[in-house]
Amino acid sequence: EMVFTDGWGGTPSRFQQASTVKNDMANTGPALLRKSKSDSALHGLSPKASSENVRAGSTMFGLARAHRSGAVVAGRTDFVDQGKLVKDIDKLTSALGEVKTMFEGFDPRQSPKKKPTFSDLLAGGKAQKMGAEGEADNDGDEAMREAQERLAERLQAYKYARRIEPELPPLARLPSSGIAPRKPSQTLVVRNTTPEAIRIWLPANRKERIAAIAEERSYRRRLYQSQRERMVEEAADALKEEIDRKEQHAKQAVESRKMQAKLKSESRDFPAAKWFTLIWAVGFLRQIQQDEKQRKIPVLERVEYLKGNADNLLVKRSKLTGSQMKEAMRMETVVQSPAVSRLFTSYVASMKMKRNITKAKANAKKVYQALRNWQVAGRVIFALKNVAFQARKLQRFWRACSARLREQRDRLAQRWEKLERQELSQELSKWERPAGQRNSAVALTLEDKISIELTPKAVRLTFLENELRARRYFLLPAIANWEQECIKWNAEYAARLETKRAYQALGQEEGFMEKPENAFSFPPSRPMHLPPAHPLGEAARGAICSLGCPGRRGDEELLEMWRRCRQDPTSWKKVPRAGAKDFVLKKTKTDRSLAEDQLCLCQRLQLQDPKQK
Repeated sequence: EMVFTDGWGGTPSRFQQASTVKNDMANTGPALLRKSKSDSALHGLSPKASSENVRAGSTMFGLARAHRSGAVVAGRTDFVDQGKLVKDIDKLTSALGEVKTMFEGFDPRQSPKKKPTFSDLLAGGKAQKMGAEGEADNDGDEAMREAQERLAERLQAYKYARRIEPELPPLARLPSSGIAPRKPSQTLVVRNTTPEAIRIWLPANRKERIAAIAEERSYRRRLYQSQRERMVEEAADALKEEIDRKEQHAKQAVESRKMQAKLKSESRDFPAAKWFTLIWAVGFLRQIQQDEKQRKIPVLERVEYLKGNADNLLVKRSKLTGSQMKEAMRMETVVQSPAVSRLFTSYVASMKMKRNITKAKANAKKVYQALRNWQVAGRVIFALKNVAFQARKLQRFWRACSARLREQRDRLAQRWEKLERQELSQELSKWERPAGQRNSAVALTLEDKISIELTPKAVRLTFLENELRARRYFLLPAIANWEQECIKWNAEYAARLETKRAYQALGQEEGFMEKPENAFSFPPSRPMHLPPAHPLGEAARGAICSLGCPGRRGDEELLEMWRRCRQDPTSWKKVPRAGAKDFVLKKTKTDRSLAEDQLCLCQRLQLQDPKQK
């Protein structure tokens, strides 16, 4: 016997009871339950989904209540038609499969007119073609109603698709990455746990702090009050000065107006005497101006000018037009004579020569007296001046050199600190315990430990300064050899250029280049006291340091300095002092002679008294 279920766990008895109650309600009247296309196991999937869902809910509620009350009559119970039920279940299964397919391939951008309705799918048919588009466009209400029905069908399809889909699995915890969580810096916590930080909050110390803060506030209040009073006084003084200035300006304006009014009143009755006085004064001033202008002109030009403009001049009664004029005219006639001109020229030349000789004798006498007086002290003074000049020259050199050396030292100090941090991080990470093995609640981080073990800045700079000084001292022989090599290379290069010019003159430049002895050689490289650095473009390009990079050798030298400084901060290379070697040899000879004397004395004592040791 085949047993059918409703797909949600229902039993045949439930189907029988549902069909019995449904028949009873159908017999009572059509008002209680209306048949539709979906009048089978599904309700609420017709175009009028909302009303049918409400009716189906009330019907199911009534069925449940009748089942609980036992109101179903045994004599009126009918069995469900199994063939019809199988058809309904097959139809439901195919409809749900179509709904799921529609839901999975749902695209809201496509037109819903091309999609079949759920009622058509439930009825077992395909989507019917829409009517003429012209008729649908004409009836706006019908199109709106159809759009609402299609929306309801899509929502119902989504609802049943959600029922078909299984529940999502619960979220699982992600696997642990094995990296310990980063802990915040404990520097502030360690500082707050120190006795000094705790002692600050003792009652007596806290009272002192509060009293100091109150005293500081009162001092600031008094200071600000005094500043405010001073500012008010300064503002009052400035306002008073401004008022006085404006008052003085007003008085001057009143006086100027009175003076202008007085001048206007005087100009109205201008007297004739003042007019003639003004004319005479103007003429006198013009005459003085013309007289001064004539005085600046040479005599011969003045004579010519006076002859040509005698009638138009205002200086007719001046001294320039009297005896001076006559003397100038006489001298003009004398000077025009050739004999007088030659005599006058020779006389002037002889007078100039005598004056120059006298001046040269006086200068020579002064130089002689200075040399006599500075015969001894002059050399000393000039030597002292030369010493001062050389000292200033040395100071200028040292100012420029010290700035360059300081820059090199700071650059090496930064490189030292970077390498030291890398070495300390590798060294301390070996002894770092896991997070679960730490007993203390407050533990220092790796960065804090590195900061504690780091070499102090003052010690680092002092060590580098003395180490670089020693390296410069021991580099002096290499620099001397380099200078000799540069001289030799310059001579070879000059000879090569001379040979090349000779070959070019003969037109055999190719033969010059073919000979191996004429190959170009680069100048010798200058030795440096600084550790080799990495190329400048290595950090800019982000390239990996190669095995042949000179910066690796420089890093090793800096690490060797750091290890020596870590063992002893004063273990830098010492610069030998002048004469120290002779002093050591002399001291060694003296100690050796003293030891020999003591040995001879002991031998004599043993010879005198063999029992004495």
